[in-house]
Amino acid sequence: MLALATVSNALLSAILEGTPLGEDHKRLLVQQTGLSFEAMHDINGRTSIACLSRLYHRLVELTGDPFLGLHIGRAVPGERFGLAAHVAQNKDTFREVLHGLARYGGLINGMIHCSVHEAPQEARFAMKFYWDVFDLERHAVDIMFAALVHWARERISDQLIVREVRLRHPFVEARGLYESVFGVPVSF
Repeated sequence: MLALATVSNALLSAILEGTPLGEDHKRLLVQQTGLSFEAMHDINGRTSIACLSRLYHRLVELTGDPFLGLHIGRAVPGERFGLAAHVAQNKDTFREVLHGLARYGGLINGMIHCSVHEAPQEARFAMKFYWDVFDLERHAVDIMFAALVHWARERISDQLIVREVRLRHPFVEARGLYESVFGVPVSF
Protein backbone atom coordinates (compact mmCIF):
# COMPACT_ATOMS: atom_id res chain seq x y z
CA MET A 1 0.00 0.00 0.00
CA LEU A 2 1.36 3.43 -0.98
CA ALA A 3 1.25 6.04 1.78
CA LEU A 4 0.90 9.64 0.69
CA ALA A 5 2.93 12.18 2.65
CA THR A 6 0.94 15.18 3.75
CA VAL A 7 1.62 18.57 5.25
CA SER A 8 -0.36 20.67 7.68
CA ASN A 9 -2.56 23.27 6.04
CA ALA A 10 -1.21 25.64 8.70
CA LEU A 11 2.19 25.27 7.00
CA LEU A 12 0.71 26.16 3.62
CA SER A 13 -1.02 29.27 4.94
CA ALA A 14 2.15 30.30 6.85
CA ILE A 15 4.20 29.97 3.66
CA LEU A 16 1.73 32.17 1.81
CA GLU A 17 1.65 34.65 4.69
CA GLY A 18 5.43 35.02 4.56
CA THR A 19 5.64 35.41 0.79
CA PRO A 20 5.87 38.99 -0.52
CA LEU A 21 2.94 38.82 -2.96
CA GLY A 22 -0.41 40.61 -2.86
CA GLU A 23 -3.51 38.76 -1.62
CA ASP A 24 -5.15 38.62 -5.05
CA HIS A 25 -1.98 37.19 -6.56
CA LYS A 26 -1.80 34.60 -3.76
CA ARG A 27 -5.43 33.54 -4.32
CA LEU A 28 -4.87 33.09 -8.04
CA LEU A 29 -1.68 31.14 -7.46
CA VAL A 30 -3.41 28.81 -4.98
CA GLN A 31 -6.12 28.07 -7.53
CA GLN A 32 -3.58 27.51 -10.31
CA THR A 33 -1.70 24.94 -8.22
CA GLY A 34 -4.84 22.88 -7.57
CA LEU A 35 -5.46 24.00 -4.00
CA SER A 36 -8.39 25.69 -2.33
CA PHE A 37 -7.78 28.96 -0.49
CA GLU A 38 -10.52 28.08 2.00
CA ALA A 39 -9.16 24.57 2.65
CA MET A 40 -5.69 25.96 3.26
CA HIS A 41 -7.07 27.94 6.18
CA ASP A 42 -8.61 24.85 7.79
CA ILE A 43 -6.08 24.44 10.60
CA ASN A 44 -7.07 20.80 11.11
CA GLY A 45 -6.70 19.95 7.42
CA ARG A 46 -3.83 18.34 5.57
CA THR A 47 -2.70 18.53 1.96
CA SER A 48 -0.56 16.31 -0.24
CA ILE A 49 3.11 17.19 -0.28
CA ALA A 50 2.86 17.14 -4.08
CA CYS A 51 0.53 20.17 -3.85
CA LEU A 52 2.97 21.89 -1.49
CA SER A 53 5.73 21.24 -4.00
CA ARG A 54 3.78 22.80 -6.88
CA LEU A 55 2.89 25.83 -4.75
CA TYR A 56 6.32 26.35 -3.24
CA HIS A 57 8.31 25.99 -6.45
CA ARG A 58 5.92 28.39 -8.18
CA LEU A 59 6.38 30.91 -5.33
CA VAL A 60 10.16 30.68 -5.71
CA GLU A 61 9.78 31.24 -9.44
CA LEU A 62 7.42 34.21 -9.04
CA THR A 63 9.48 35.93 -6.34
CA GLY A 64 12.80 35.15 -7.99
CA ASP A 65 14.06 34.24 -4.52
CA PRO A 66 15.69 30.78 -4.33
CA PHE A 67 16.11 31.32 -0.57
CA LEU A 68 12.51 32.28 0.10
CA GLY A 69 12.40 29.85 3.04
CA LEU A 70 14.84 31.98 5.05
CA HIS A 71 12.61 35.00 4.58
CA ILE A 72 9.44 33.07 5.43
CA GLY A 73 11.04 31.66 8.59
CA ARG A 74 11.96 35.13 9.82
CA ALA A 75 8.72 36.85 8.75
CA VAL A 76 6.05 34.48 10.05
CA PRO A 77 5.43 34.09 13.79
CA GLY A 78 6.37 30.57 14.86
CA GLU A 79 2.92 29.77 16.20
CA ARG A 80 1.49 30.14 12.67
CA PHE A 81 3.16 26.87 11.62
CA GLY A 82 0.51 24.75 13.33
CA LEU A 83 -0.02 22.38 16.21
CA ALA A 84 3.50 20.94 16.37
CA ALA A 85 5.04 24.40 16.59
CA HIS A 86 2.42 25.45 19.15
CA VAL A 87 3.07 22.40 21.34
CA ALA A 88 6.83 22.85 21.14
CA GLN A 89 6.67 26.56 21.94
CA ASN A 90 4.61 25.98 25.06
CA LYS A 91 7.32 24.09 26.89
CA ASP A 92 9.08 25.41 29.98
CA THR A 93 12.67 25.34 28.68
CA PHE A 94 14.40 25.76 25.34
CA ARG A 95 15.62 22.18 25.72
CA GLU A 96 11.99 21.04 25.88
CA VAL A 97 11.15 23.23 22.86
CA LEU A 98 13.82 21.47 20.79
CA HIS A 99 12.67 18.03 21.92
CA GLY A 100 9.05 18.99 21.22
CA LEU A 101 9.92 20.07 17.68
CA ALA A 102 11.86 16.85 17.17
CA ARG A 103 8.95 14.77 18.40
CA TYR A 104 6.11 16.58 16.62
CA GLY A 105 7.81 18.02 13.52
CA GLY A 106 6.27 15.31 11.35
CA LEU A 107 2.86 16.83 12.06
CA ILE A 108 3.94 19.92 10.15
CA ASN A 109 5.33 17.93 7.22
CA GLY A 110 5.07 14.14 7.04
CA MET A 111 8.41 13.88 5.23
CA ILE A 112 10.60 15.48 7.88
CA HIS A 113 12.58 13.78 10.58
CA CYS A 114 14.00 15.89 13.39
CA SER A 115 16.33 14.94 16.23
CA VAL A 116 18.16 16.53 19.13
CA HIS A 117 21.64 15.45 20.21
CA GLU A 118 22.79 16.81 23.55
CA ALA A 119 26.21 17.34 25.06
CA PRO A 120 27.24 19.42 28.08
CA GLN A 121 26.45 23.09 27.42
CA GLU A 122 25.08 22.52 23.91
CA ALA A 123 22.45 20.80 21.84
CA ARG A 124 22.39 19.98 18.15
CA PHE A 125 19.05 20.11 16.39
CA ALA A 126 18.98 18.21 13.10
CA MET A 127 16.32 18.06 10.42
CA LYS A 128 16.15 16.13 7.18
CA PHE A 129 13.60 14.53 4.90
CA TYR A 130 13.07 10.79 4.79
CA TRP A 131 13.10 11.16 0.99
CA ASP A 132 13.50 14.43 -0.87
CA VAL A 133 11.55 13.43 -3.97
CA PHE A 134 10.04 16.91 -4.44
CA ASP A 135 13.25 18.92 -3.88
CA LEU A 136 11.79 20.60 -0.79
CA GLU A 137 14.25 19.58 1.94
CA ARG A 138 16.50 22.63 1.63
CA HIS A 139 13.52 24.96 1.71
CA ALA A 140 11.93 23.19 4.69
CA VAL A 141 15.22 23.32 6.61
CA ASP A 142 15.58 27.02 5.79
CA ILE A 143 12.07 27.76 7.05
CA MET A 144 12.39 25.62 10.21
CA PHE A 145 15.82 26.87 11.27
CA ALA A 146 15.18 30.54 10.48
CA ALA A 147 11.85 30.35 12.34
CA LEU A 148 13.40 28.53 15.31
CA VAL A 149 16.28 30.98 15.73
CA HIS A 150 14.03 34.00 15.19
CA TRP A 151 11.47 32.69 17.71
CA ALA A 152 14.12 31.83 20.32
CA ARG A 153 15.79 35.23 20.04
CA GLU A 154 12.44 37.00 20.44
CA ARG A 155 10.98 34.81 23.20
CA ILE A 156 13.97 33.49 25.15
CA SER A 157 16.93 35.81 24.65
CA ASP A 158 18.24 38.01 21.89
CA GLN A 159 21.61 36.77 23.11
CA LEU A 160 20.85 33.17 22.08
CA ILE A 161 24.12 31.64 20.96
CA VAL A 162 24.01 29.62 17.79
CA ARG A 163 27.47 28.12 17.48
CA GLU A 164 27.24 26.47 14.11
CA VAL A 165 24.94 25.81 11.18
CA ARG A 166 25.61 22.90 8.85
CA LEU A 167 23.67 22.58 5.63
CA ARG A 168 23.42 19.63 3.24
CA HIS A 169 23.27 21.51 -0.05
CA PRO A 170 25.84 23.00 -2.42
CA PHE A 171 24.68 26.65 -2.51
CA VAL A 172 27.93 28.01 -1.10
CA GLU A 173 27.40 31.30 -2.96
CA ALA A 174 24.62 32.06 -0.46
CA ARG A 175 26.94 31.74 2.55
CA GLY A 176 26.66 35.47 3.31
CA LEU A 177 22.87 35.35 3.37
CA TYR A 178 22.84 32.33 5.70
CA GLU A 179 25.44 33.89 7.97
CA SER A 180 23.43 37.13 8.21
CA VAL A 181 20.30 35.14 9.20
CA PHE A 182 22.02 32.95 11.79
CA GLY A 183 24.87 35.21 12.89
CA VAL A 184 27.48 32.44 12.73
CA PRO A 185 29.72 30.79 10.16
CA VAL A 186 27.83 28.29 8.01
CA SER A 187 29.34 25.13 6.56
CA PHE A 188 28.06 23.23 3.56
